[in-house]
Amino acid sequence: MIEIIIGILLVILWSIAAGKSLLCFADNGPGDLRAWVYGGFSVVMLAWAVNAMIKYEREHPCVTYESRLTYNAATKTMMPMRVCVERGEWVTEGGQQ
Repeated sequence: MIEIIIGILLVILWSIAAGKSLLCFADNGPGDLRAWVYGGFSVVMLAWAVNAMIKYEREHPCVTYESRLTYNAATKTMMPMRVCVERGEWVTEGGQQ
C-alpha cells in the first residue's frame, strides 16, 4: 500500500516539474535557467522510474499469462489482450542469489 502512495506522489511531483518547465519555457524562452533545471529534473525522474520498472521486470518475471477481452473504441470490437496474472522470482541452484 505504501508503495502505491509513494508512486502516486512521485507521479504528481514529476507532473509538477514537467508542467513548471513548460510554463517557464513558454513565458521566458530557452534563456531561462529555471526552465532548464525543471526540465532536467523531470527527465532524470522519468529515467529513474523507467530504470526501476525494468529492474522490477527482470527480478520478477511473469509466470502465468491469461487472455482477456477488452473493448477497442476505435474499431468498436472486442480484442484479445495478454495479461500477466502471476509473477514469480528467479531461483538459482543452491538457493543463493
